[in-house]
Amino acid sequence: MAKGTRMGLRLTILAAAGALALAACGSGGSGNNGLNKNVAGGYGSIPAATGSPTKGGVVTYAESPGAGPNFILPIEDSQHASVYNAFSFDDLMWRPLYWPTTGASPTVDFSRSLAERPQFADNNKTITIKLDKGYKWSDGKTVDANDVLFTIAVTKAAVKESPANLSGYTPGEFPDNIVSATATDPQTVVLKIDKTFNSAWLMANELATSIEPLPSQAWNVAAEGGPHIADFNNPANAKKIYDFLFKQSTTLSTYASNPLWQTVDGPFKIKTYNTSTNATNLVANPAYTGTEKPNIDEIDELAYTSTDAEWNDVLSGKLDVGRVDFTDLPQLQKATKNAPGYAYYGLPSTGFSYMYFNFKDTTNNFNNIVSQLYFRQALAHLQNEAAVIKGAYKNAAVQAYSTIASLPSSQYSKLAQTTAVYPYSISTAKQLMAAHGWTVQAGALTCTSPGTGPKNCGANIPQGQKINFQFLYANQPAATGQQVEAIVSAAKQLGITITIKPYTFNQLVGLADDVDSPSTANQWGMSDFGGFTGFLYPTSDSIFNSTGSFDFGGYKNPAVDAAIHNSVFGTDPDALVKESNLIGKDLPAIFQPAEDRIWIWKKTLKGPANSFSNLSQEYLTPEDWWKTGS
Repeated sequence: MAKGTRMGLRLTILAAAGALALAACGSGGSGNNGLNKNVAGGYGSIPAATGSPTKGGVVTYAESPGAGPNFILPIEDSQHASVYNAFSFDDLMWRPLYWPTTGASPTVDFSRSLAERPQFADNNKTITIKLDKGYKWSDGKTVDANDVLFTIAVTKAAVKESPANLSGYTPGEFPDNIVSATATDPQTVVLKIDKTFNSAWLMANELATSIEPLPSQAWNVAAEGGPHIADFNNPANAKKIYDFLFKQSTTLSTYASNPLWQTVDGPFKIKTYNTSTNATNLVANPAYTGTEKPNIDEIDELAYTSTDAEWNDVLSGKLDVGRVDFTDLPQLQKATKNAPGYAYYGLPSTGFSYMYFNFKDTTNNFNNIVSQLYFRQALAHLQNEAAVIKGAYKNAAVQAYSTIASLPSSQYSKLAQTTAVYPYSISTAKQLMAAHGWTVQAGALTCTSPGTGPKNCGANIPQGQKINFQFLYANQPAATGQQVEAIVSAAKQLGITITIKPYTFNQLVGLADDVDSPSTANQWGMSDFGGFTGFLYPTSDSIFNSTGSFDFGGYKNPAVDAAIHNSVFGTDPDALVKESNLIGKDLPAIFQPAEDRIWIWKKTLKGPANSFSNLSQEYLTPEDWWKTGS
């Protein structure tokens, strides 16, 4: 999320939206604007889909600056894990087994899924999946049980080769927990799981986001033009297949020409791809057999170097669908009034945004300093979420101090921590540091009382140690940098020196990652790329547990490991809130407001409300749209 998180097969890392709204219309006070229950509490409104769908036309869609798709294989590795590869690229061509959202609501949409509601038995250790016989691949073959088995076999081979080959991988979970996967008939798969998992977790993090049926009849090859491999369940064969598919996926120049990527079961297929900018054009799949047949002929995903460049295309009417950055707010009304006019809507996405600590950065003993809870508490006291929401986001956000936010509404949003665990107070931050052996000398906060006692600096922090570290952040949108700069400015009042350095989103998620990029661990002390989205069951499993593949900062806490374990395997109905509250107190990161992710689109673009509200969750369903003009 931002490396956002779609847990399991694909992470959805999500760049911070930074989108702002008018004060009177934010999530904090606008009500539901007459929208359906799935988009209640949002910013803006979604016009009714009047008229009958018309066929034809091209829709232009804005990619997030610096974060276009760069990996086409749906089994995404950690280096390529993002919503921009998953939700707005891969999912248009290859459908997940279960569609993980209904508009902006984090609930499975079974009408858009490839399978019926799964059946759980034997204490959730047996799962029966019945696929819909109506779905077919573009080559005419039915999407069947064999395709599910193929996905599982190839994913197991990928993980065995390297855990980094599967974003969201956590040992003991998918695919490790599948003891056997068998096809009892051409459309039925029975999974045997090695232990009892929480059924909500299984639905959210295994079935809906980890298993994406792949075309076994077309992809069971190990070389270009090579023979088809019938026994893909043989681990050695599965490894050969995975290695070949991965290599093809890293060859960006062949995306549009490689016949592998033309066998799809989704509503669109790739037409062109620009290796320099990551822009891509996708055309309607004429063989698509899903419930919503595409009305438009093509969706062109345009690359931008900045939010300003994107907004210029909105004002000129060139762009059909784009994001709204806070810097564009002064001209928002202009965009809505210019012919043909634009509509806009925003809502926080599921998941969370955060500035996370690097517990493995040994530069200037930062690892020893950040391991002290009092230091993390002091930095948390430097964050003024209320001011950020009122000033930066113009009330188009809600306060969030852990992993669950109060919007979008779900059965879990009531668990959200909506008041500051460590309220904004620079004086309190100063007192915390002073109480643990730090004094200001020549303008720099300095350890003057080393040791491990309650009034000392802490283990392995020497006499005279100063606090100086690097903070890396995504250069788009501007609101990310503003929040980072606010923390840096407040820290300076304590005598803490923080050097900031911006990167593009794609650069940052490959750099500030102790799991997959350990060689860069000493290059950063904190990072902010955005956060995670795509949660159906909002546990931070794989993010804050010590074995998690998204534990980018190397955070370890046995108590948090136990709390996450309980939410994944236990039956305690309060397990999630206990996990979230503990994380909010222990601070593996400083959590940020859940801001409305606001999108804008031409009023000549029509479709059901859910097809626009789901943009706030980074899901893209252009097969639902039709055009009534240019």
